[in-house]
Amino acid sequence: MCGEAWRLRSSHPPFLLYAYAASTPRKHGRVEKMVGKRVRGFYTDGNGKVRPISGRRGRRVKTLFFPPKSRKYAEIVRIDSPDAARVSVKRLEAEFHSAETREKKRRVKKMMVLAANRAAASARKSSLSGRERGEFREVEAVYRNSYRGLKI
Repeated sequence: MCGEAWRLRSSHPPFLLYAYAASTPRKHGRVEKMVGKRVRGFYTDGNGKVRPISGRRGRRVKTLFFPPKSRKYAEIVRIDSPDAARVSVKRLEAEFHSAETREKKRRVKKMMVLAANRAAASARKSSLSGRERGEFREVEAVYRNSYRGLKI
């Protein structure tokens, strides 16, 4: 356990366990963050270390880059280059104008909004070059200008 001893305060019932560290803090102060926090028990991780199970473990992080719900639109929507985005927009606009139901129009517009938001999020990545960042901003502009003209 990396030189630390996790102990339980026995004054609390077993379903409200509190963990605290008895010795030196680990790297980056992770031990101090757990002091006095509720834990549901302990588990052994892949490296054989015993760790507390807190309420935070297992929470999902919301992200824009979730798996596609529709294979059809996943094949159409592209954000890798501005030219590919323009082709995608043409196809999506054709889908929008040929749609007979409001639900389909809403779905197509949602795909455009998601593509624009994903391009904007990608443009904010610090590891990109200036050229790549500019391309993502251009892709964002292509999708935004397109969906703003579509009225459901």
